[in-house]
Amino acid sequence: PPRPAATSVGELARRLAAQLEAGMQEETWHDRPCVVTCLADLDDLDRTSPFGRAVAEALGVEIFRRGGRVVDIRPGTAFRLRPRGGEFLLTRQAAELPPAVRVPRAVVGTYTAGPRTVGVTVRLVDLTDRRVVSAARVEVPRTPDLDALFLGTEEPPPTAYDRLPRGGAAAK
Repeated sequence: PPRPAATSVGELARRLAAQLEAGMQEETWHDRPCVVTCLADLDDLDRTSPFGRAVAEALGVEIFRRGGRVVDIRPGTAFRLRPRGGEFLLTRQAAELPPAVRVPRAVVGTYTAGPRTVGVTVRLVDLTDRRVVSAARVEVPRTPDLDALFLGTEEPPPTAYDRLPRGGAAAK
């Protein structure tokens, strides 16, 4: 029987990690360390959202739980940290990374939000030759909890105590 749809970031990450692991042909999580980067908006690959950051965080945890060697890159300089964005891989050449954060693999991905569903695609990429080691795709129904992660990245989502003018933005 088909599995019920994932309705949380945690369940989405579990399914993505399971697909990535199942898709590995000759390697395992244990073989080589990886970094997990924030997911990018498919319509603007230089942009992410709280959703993209939350899925990346949860996916890193799931890979670690499955025995993966996950390297935390935030303290390093090989990745660009953007306000209200996240870390984005600046180089696809592992040899160009500083020794402190040199890793052979990265989990990269995108998301796209439709009217009823959110699709997430991730790839485990070998940074030495740009080969895709594994790929995964999960589509989930939009829920109020997931939608809250897409509401503007500039301000927090409105609450029941905010007055909404006719245009829809919360009045201050």
